[in-house]
Amino acid sequence: MIWQDRGSSVVVYPTTLRIRLDGGWMMTSVDLETDQTGRETVEMAFFLGRTKQGDGLVATSTLEGEDPSGLRTRWGGMVQTALWEGVLDQLEAQVQSIRQQGGKNASYLAGFQGSSKGLHLTITEAHS
Repeated sequence: MIWQDRGSSVVVYPTTLRIRLDGGWMMTSVDLETDQTGRETVEMAFFLGRTKQGDGLVATSTLEGEDPSGLRTRWGGMVQTALWEGVLDQLEAQVQSIRQQGGKNASYLAGFQGSSKGLHLTITEAHS
């Protein structure tokens, strides 16, 4: 897959995407390549929260590791955005599934947190 931005291009290798959840963190990596840098693995970390620590509707993220080629600096933000949009799509799909299964149209996402077992959602039913 090729991404283009402001006259530059990067090859993204989606099959190299790795995601690991551990202690409230989502650690990710994916290979990117440009003519100038060659192929490199770019690592990112997202803090999703854990019980009683950040277990709400907000996450933080950071780009991990050295960046001697500048590949992460140039393209890392776009990769972070794409990965986070994927997480949000999954959260939305889970809420929709709960609404359909339980007939609870007024259900909404009240929070999320990560663990080594996965992403845990807090779903609340709105009362009129």
